[in-house]
Amino acid sequence: MEYGLLVMGAPYTSAAPHSALRFAKAVISRGHQVAGVFFYQEGIHNASSLMTPPQDELNMRDAWIA
Repeated sequence: MEYGLLVMGAPYTSAAPHSALRFAKAVISRGHQVAGVFFYQEGIHNASSLMTPPQDELNMRDAWIA
């Protein structure tokens, strides 16, 4: 089965990006595919290479790439 994800939450002010990332990893681990991830509105900051997260926070861009 293929899934498409829409991420609208900002990386460090919303739990949505973390939840979407965990969901994507779970889908892949069960043998399904993630056809695409669309970052929209505040969610675009999850894919920005210009973001510098605090040292104690997960770098969401790197996490999505992995």
